[in-house]
Amino acid sequence: MKKIDITMSLVMVAVVIAVLASVLLETAVVSVAAVLIGMAIMFALRTKDERKIKDELVYRISEKASRRAFQLFVLFAGITGAIIFLWDGAFAQFSQAAYTLFYSICLLLILYLIFYFIYSRKGL
Repeated sequence: MKKIDITMSLVMVAVVIAVLASVLLETAVVSVAAVLIGMAIMFALRTKDERKIKDELVYRISEKASRRAFQLFVLFAGITGAIIFLWDGAFAQFSQAAYTLFYSICLLLILYLIFYFIYSRKGL
């Protein structure tokens, strides 16, 4: 495993810990900041990474894996948010987490539609 892969994994773990802390502290600012900073660090690391995709098969596998991860996140985030809202009395302290899940689903779907429109116009 390359050094850059380990660093990227550590960044992901740090973002997850920050988002969990944000839920426990009941503030969305920390989670938004952590995700934005994590994305910036990951982008900077990815641009320094000089490995290239050498095979069309690797590209297609990556494409399918990211689409499946997107679908599963939307599904489980929606179910989790719905459960939190349905049992409002038992999980009242997590209502902000439910809102965060629902807003992240909306944002991801909007981004998906925007990129789908852009890539369909390019004819990729």
